[in-house]
Amino acid sequence: MITFDFAGKDAGEKRKRRDVFIKSVSEKIKLIPTLGDPHTILMPVEAVWGAKYPEPGMIRLSVGFEDYEELHETFSSAIKNI
Repeated sequence: MITFDFAGKDAGEKRKRRDVFIKSVSEKIKLIPTLGDPHTILMPVEAVWGAKYPEPGMIRLSVGFEDYEELHETFSSAIKNI
């Protein structure tokens, strides 16, 4: 599992970059509020924990059993969209 945060000049820009990334990977990777799945999933920290951890650009990623090459391609493509 990894956690990463998108850079931006303010919270709005961080959210926008986070949302572009999520949209870019959404066909292949589930966006769910729990990390108890054997497949690769994403969880935006702010949306799940709200004011307790208000990190607008932060995402937690739990890598599952999918093929490494496919995941690498999915994430590389999404990062280029930002």
